[in-house]
Amino acid sequence: KVGRAGGIAAGIGHEEGLIFRAIGDQLALCPPMISTEDDVKEIMTRMGRTLGRLTGAVAKEGLE
Repeated sequence: KVGRAGGIAAGIGHEEGLIFRAIGDQLALCPPMISTEDDVKEIMTRMGRTLGRLTGAVAKEGLE
Protein backbone atom coordinates (compact mmCIF):
# COMPACT_ATOMS: atom_id res chain seq x y z
CA LYS A 1 0.00 0.00 0.00
CA VAL A 2 3.04 2.28 0.08
CA GLY A 3 2.60 4.95 -2.56
CA ARG A 4 -1.14 4.47 -2.89
CA ALA A 5 -1.98 7.71 -1.05
CA GLY A 6 0.43 9.63 -3.28
CA GLY A 7 -1.30 8.35 -6.38
CA ILE A 8 -4.70 9.26 -4.99
CA ALA A 9 -3.40 12.73 -4.07
CA ALA A 10 -2.06 13.27 -7.59
CA GLY A 11 -5.47 12.46 -9.07
CA ILE A 12 -7.31 14.75 -6.66
CA GLY A 13 -4.75 17.51 -7.22
CA HIS A 14 -5.26 17.24 -10.96
CA GLU A 15 -9.00 17.69 -10.44
CA GLU A 16 -8.18 20.82 -8.38
CA GLY A 17 -6.03 22.20 -11.22
CA LEU A 18 -2.63 21.31 -9.76
CA ILE A 19 0.23 19.45 -11.35
CA PHE A 20 2.69 17.73 -9.04
CA ARG A 21 4.58 14.47 -8.83
CA ALA A 22 3.75 11.73 -6.38
CA ILE A 23 6.99 10.08 -5.26
CA GLY A 24 5.75 7.21 -3.14
CA ASP A 25 3.59 8.93 -0.57
CA GLN A 26 5.42 12.26 -0.91
CA LEU A 27 4.30 15.08 -3.18
CA ALA A 28 6.67 17.25 -5.20
CA LEU A 29 5.24 20.63 -6.19
CA CYS A 30 7.34 22.92 -8.39
CA PRO A 31 5.58 26.23 -9.06
CA PRO A 32 7.03 28.50 -11.75
CA MET A 33 9.77 30.87 -10.56
CA ILE A 34 7.68 33.77 -11.91
CA SER A 35 4.72 32.98 -9.63
CA THR A 36 3.27 36.02 -7.92
CA GLU A 37 2.24 36.12 -4.28
CA ASP A 38 -1.38 35.76 -5.40
CA ASP A 39 -0.43 32.73 -7.53
CA VAL A 40 1.21 31.08 -4.53
CA LYS A 41 -1.83 31.80 -2.37
CA GLU A 42 -4.06 30.16 -5.00
CA ILE A 43 -1.76 27.15 -5.23
CA MET A 44 -1.85 26.75 -1.45
CA THR A 45 -5.65 27.09 -1.42
CA ARG A 46 -5.93 24.34 -4.02
CA MET A 47 -3.38 22.20 -2.17
CA GLY A 48 -5.40 22.63 1.03
CA ARG A 49 -8.53 21.43 -0.75
CA THR A 50 -6.56 18.52 -2.21
CA LEU A 51 -5.27 17.45 1.21
CA GLY A 52 -8.74 17.82 2.72
CA ARG A 53 -10.22 15.57 0.08
CA LEU A 54 -7.29 13.17 0.41
CA THR A 55 -8.06 12.64 4.09
CA GLY A 56 -11.48 11.27 3.22
CA ALA A 57 -10.19 9.22 0.30
CA VAL A 58 -7.44 7.62 2.40
CA ALA A 59 -9.93 6.67 5.10
CA LYS A 60 -12.28 5.21 2.48
CA GLU A 61 -9.43 3.11 1.04
CA GLY A 62 -8.42 1.93 4.52
CA LEU A 63 -4.94 3.48 4.25
CA GLU A 64 -4.96 5.31 7.58
